[in-house]
Amino acid sequence: MNKLRLVDVAGLILILLGFFGSYVGIDLDKNAVNVIMVIGVLLLIISEYAVRKK
Repeated sequence: MNKLRLVDVAGLILILLGFFGSYVGIDLDKNAVNVIMVIGVLLLIISEYAVRKK
C-alpha cells in the first residue's frame, strides 16, 4: 500500500468515526466530532491534490 492510499483510508476512517462514533460507544462532544471530521476531509483533499499533481 502506498502512502496516498494510507492517507485516503485514514481520512475515511476519521470521517466515519465522526459520523458513527457515538453509535459504537465512543463518547465525544460536538466540537471534537467536528474537528475529527474536518481533519478527515483535509486528509482526503490533500491526497486528491497530490494525485492530480502527479
